Amino acid sequence: MSEEEKIKGLAYYQLIGGIFGVGLSIWLTSKATLINGTVLLIIVLAFGLSFFSIYCGQQLLKQNFKRGLQLSLINQALQAINFAMLGYAFKFDVGFLLGAHVDLTNGFNLGLDFSFPTFQFNINSDNNSIIVGINLLAFYLIYLIQKLQHQIKTHKKTDEMENEILDSDLLNNKST
Repeated sequence: MSEEEKIKGLAYYQLIGGIFGVGLSIWLTSKATLINGTVLLIIVLAFGLSFFSIYCGQQLLKQNFKRGLQLSLINQALQAINFAMLGYAFKFDVGFLLGAHVDLTNGFNLGLDFSFPTFQFNINSDNNSIIVGINLLAFYLIYLIQKLQHQIKTHKKTDEMENEILDSDLLNNKST
């Protein structure tokens, strides 16, 4: 698979995940019975992160690779680790969650996770769970993005060197 195909795949993954995230956010907002400051913050975060994912994919499709890959790296880093601790929780996945978690609430329990777009934001809730999880797919995408960034940087340097050689050849040909 070529670099361009990988970038397009990443772009569509983030776009589709972001669109599902927006849909999920709309659905969750419609189910809210009371909207106070905390609920409003959660709604804004859910929409904001979903739109951010769409923007990341859009930048890649516009072939703004440097910016698109930098933003995609941030997007995947936000999805790589999730937690729930003493009333606070953060779990954000706009694509797929394929990972594992450790639940320390009542002992030491390991679990595997698979889900579609997920939002969990708890702020000072009554839940006293202690869970830490990782999204292996997000970690793989971080690796892929860093590899693509390196490949693009290497190609850019190669192109610059070729241009310098061509320029010096042209100068040498003009002087003879």
